Amino acid sequence: MVITVPGIEVVEDDKDAKATNRKPNKRKVPKDFEEAPDEDAKTTEKDKKGKTEKDNKKEPAKPKAKAKAKQEGSVKEAETAARTVVLQIQRASQTVERLQAALHGEQRAAPLMKEFDSLQAALKMQVTPTDGDDLGEFVSELKIAVFSGTGASSTKTLKKDYKDRYLPLLTMFKDRCQGAAQQMLDLANKMDNMFKAVSMEVLFCLTHLLVPLALELSTFFQKQLCLVEINILISMLFRIFALGESSNVVFYSCRASSCFVSKSRHLFNSFFYLSSSFVYSWFFLWCTCDLHWHSFLCQFSFKLFQIREQPIEDEGSGPTPDQVLAGQQLRMFLLDRFCTGSLPGSDVAELCHYVTQAGGTGVATRALNPEQAARHGFEHIKLHAGKEYPEPDLDYVTVPLFEKQQSRRVAEKVPIMLPSTLFRKFVEVPSVQSKDEINFRKMLHNLPCYDNHPVVQRARAAGNTELVRPIALYWDGVRYSVHDSFTGFYVTDILSEQKFVLKTCAAGCRGWCSIFPLLDAWVKDLEKLQASLKYCVLDIQCDWPAYLEIIGGRFWNHNSHPCALCRISQDDMTADNVHSITLDNVGHLVYSSEDYNNDIGMFTKEILVDTAEMLRTIARNLEYSRLDRGRHLTADLPRYGLRKNWRLEPSRRLPDVSQLEYQELPLRVIFWIVWNLTMGMIGNEDTYNLSAKAAESHGLLRFVLWLLHKYADEFAKQPDELARKFALLTASAESHGLLRFVLWLLHKYADEFAKQPDELARKFALLTACAEAAHAMDELLELEFRQFTRQHCQALLQLYLRFLTLYLKAGGVWRPKCHLLVHMIQRALHRGNPRLYSTYRDESLNGVIAKIARSAHRSTWSNVIHWKCNFLQQKKLEDHAAEGECKKRPSRSPKQNPGAQNH
Repeated sequence: MVITVPGIEVVEDDKDAKATNRKPNKRKVPKDFEEAPDEDAKTTEKDKKGKTEKDNKKEPAKPKAKAKAKQEGSVKEAETAARTVVLQIQRASQTVERLQAALHGEQRAAPLMKEFDSLQAALKMQVTPTDGDDLGEFVSELKIAVFSGTGASSTKTLKKDYKDRYLPLLTMFKDRCQGAAQQMLDLANKMDNMFKAVSMEVLFCLTHLLVPLALELSTFFQKQLCLVEINILISMLFRIFALGESSNVVFYSCRASSCFVSKSRHLFNSFFYLSSSFVYSWFFLWCTCDLHWHSFLCQFSFKLFQIREQPIEDEGSGPTPDQVLAGQQLRMFLLDRFCTGSLPGSDVAELCHYVTQAGGTGVATRALNPEQAARHGFEHIKLHAGKEYPEPDLDYVTVPLFEKQQSRRVAEKVPIMLPSTLFRKFVEVPSVQSKDEINFRKMLHNLPCYDNHPVVQRARAAGNTELVRPIALYWDGVRYSVHDSFTGFYVTDILSEQKFVLKTCAAGCRGWCSIFPLLDAWVKDLEKLQASLKYCVLDIQCDWPAYLEIIGGRFWNHNSHPCALCRISQDDMTADNVHSITLDNVGHLVYSSEDYNNDIGMFTKEILVDTAEMLRTIARNLEYSRLDRGRHLTADLPRYGLRKNWRLEPSRRLPDVSQLEYQELPLRVIFWIVWNLTMGMIGNEDTYNLSAKAAESHGLLRFVLWLLHKYADEFAKQPDELARKFALLTASAESHGLLRFVLWLLHKYADEFAKQPDELARKFALLTACAEAAHAMDELLELEFRQFTRQHCQALLQLYLRFLTLYLKAGGVWRPKCHLLVHMIQRALHRGNPRLYSTYRDESLNGVIAKIARSAHRSTWSNVIHWKCNFLQQKKLEDHAAEGECKKRPSRSPKQNPGAQNH
């Protein structure tokens, strides 16, 4: 039998191949043979063989077999992925069915059950959508094939039935259901762990009841039982109590019993460790009967191994209290270095081994010999650290990513920490809330931006006496290796100054499609927090490039709109306009949030897709400029009001633009009007397919080219080697210490500078006065409180204008940040002291996260970062609770702080 696959080759059936004992014919069928009627059905099988062999001799071999091998490989990959999805769904359903009765009364399990039901409903909608291909029948047959137990051969019949549709159906099923299946399995595992934790709580309570009961029985029999007999008696009592319970309850009785053994091991000699393994093995086989005895025994053996690894200490030669305390401090010190990335897990395990061998205490459970530490050090330390600091409560968001290895666009579940989860664990605790009143008076009392916040006003109007906690959002780019970087998203509780990591978006995330789902998840969570009138977003902090990249604004090299806060042009950024600046007027129109929203409305086009024909037309004219970027139109569509090069943008209805074809109708989609961007404050000119960073480099190159053309004649007059200008650029807090050093240097050598030529001496005098003005600004910003009066702001502006004027007269270069600092001083009247919400206060956290990122493996990169950050946040919370009062700077006297009487 010959099977014809259009566009590939002729493939003989397996049965015919076995009957003829020769390799299948891989040549293409001639065109006249495909169009000929089925007259050969009357001929004998021998004639067919002869004709096929004759054709094989006539036609030369064609190298089309590679295409078949490639397709077979893709089919196998699709089958493996689809089989994995089916098994994940089945495993999750079985786990939830097993735990449903046990967790029926648990309040903590109710939201998980509800979420699992919603995922099941969503999965059903993905399989049988109202507007799309129905995969119900195919999925049912696929499940039968997977669970038949015959391995890969079980899908042969399915492949023959569906023929050319087999691979597309497999791919469609995998793309639709892979994310939901993984999320269902994660939820099922979480509920299983919750059930185990509940069982352990019950059994440890039973332990405190059964141990005295066993001792009473031993007294009744007038016999002092040994430890093995007491432990067997306790397990028998567990057997009686747990007879009507599930197998997991009896399973965990082993752990409770073993904990009793570990606490009493110093009473008995080494003979117990040699004989107890056999006694326990025999007894637990009897105790568990028809239950899961193999898991039971494995768990006990692991616990027994832990007990035997720990050295036996005599009561008289035990460690002193000081040694125990030092051992605890050493253990926490090593865990701290491990979580910050300073020491890898293998080094920590090996170091604990040598400390224990040298007679140290407190780190014996973390120790591994050097050979095992090199292979299993990280897992070992993470396991023991997890006993004190459990895994973080992560949420998962489906995010479009670019897979570098296969160079394709994929949708993956990315772990994030929601602000509500972090605040519940680290902020809404008595040790933190007890210091809120002191910090509120210091930071927020009579602060205009807090008093005028909509959430605060709604809370006060509703008569809510509870404090509305202000929070700050912060994001920044961090480079942690030569070729790798990430964008860190953070949230800060302003009152306690605790900083939390929400997400670290690595290089795999490209374009707005990757950032939008993460920001949307946080916005939804923050909306719930603000609706509860408990939290309000007071500050949004980031450096200039990150701010412009998120809002889509122009960069500082733009000719018409170099400032994102006002409508100043590049030509107006000169020293002549410095004298016109006041505290209420910068000399140019302010670019407000209303103007920004209006520009967004001008540069976006929202349309309603209500018919399948309209959806197909739009999708047919969309293409990716690159796989890791968005989709844009390749032609004008005048009947829908769309033009070429407009880019499809993600939204809450369409978080992934690659899934446009699979959405239910009607659907509202948003297009970004790229061709019109050059007329406004936002956009990246006509390079619609460039990222913000690439557009920045593109604009810089154009600026350098224009500069070279403009000053070509001046450069021609210079000698071959241009005179070198020495300059030192500093970033963020580096300028504070350097400013004091420079001012001290200028004052020390003032007499020497005065003896220089007149022009040079005048420049030194200007620089000295300039440094004094900058130092006076620093002293004014060092005020302890965040509240700034108008006198503070006016004095700060006068000092800055003096600094700027003297700096430019001394030959300084005007930079865009010189203009941006004016906006900062003007906003201090409303937002308070800039030092207390500046971004460099958070950049120290970037360095810590960069160390952690360097020590994390790429396959578990995000999870390791979140786990280690959870450890650090828990440690900071303990340190914060241990302090008598919040850490603060030395207070100034009322004369130095003219606004102190008002605070």
